[in-house]
Amino acid sequence: MPCPRVDFGCIYYGGCVYVVGGWREFYITRSDRYNIQEDAWYDMPALKEEREGVSLCIVEDKYLFAIGSITTRGKRMKIPKRGDVELTFERLNLMDKSGQTDWEEIVVKTSIK
Repeated sequence: MPCPRVDFGCIYYGGCVYVVGGWREFYITRSDRYNIQEDAWYDMPALKEEREGVSLCIVEDKYLFAIGSITTRGKRMKIPKRGDVELTFERLNLMDKSGQTDWEEIVVKTSIK
């Protein structure tokens, strides 16, 4: 990996391994793609939010989703026991070959009773 880290998200898709987020003395937003056939690492856009222990999934053979474990300046987000809360996840369009696509933050509002 180009950058040592722990608690990152990792998924295999389409001949590549995707590594997203994690921690290395601080929480990071970095994401990378390893092309197995080329034996080469490629930089990808940075996440909008710091995430560690992040889960990844591929949807519609197009989007890479990063879900969970958001941090705020190195502090884990605390979920209230009651009331409204906004949670976020992010997605990246893997089919956009322009290299200009950034992670898109998606907000989900929920209420805890």
